[in-house]
Amino acid sequence: MLTMNTLLIIAGVVAIVLLLVGGFTEALSWLLWVGVILLVIAAIGWLLSFMSGRRGHTV
Repeated sequence: MLTMNTLLIIAGVVAIVLLLVGGFTEALSWLLWVGVILLVIAAIGWLLSFMSGRRGHTV
């Protein structure tokens, strides 16, 4: 049978794992949004340079 100390250790480990997973998930979500925003900015820049008639762009 498990003692109270063992249950507390298990609960502590589970809490730390959940805390780390939650932090990584939030960081990954934030980085995903940053990537999407940078992609949109790059696409707008490419379209503006393409429409301005500069040479050297391939479609």
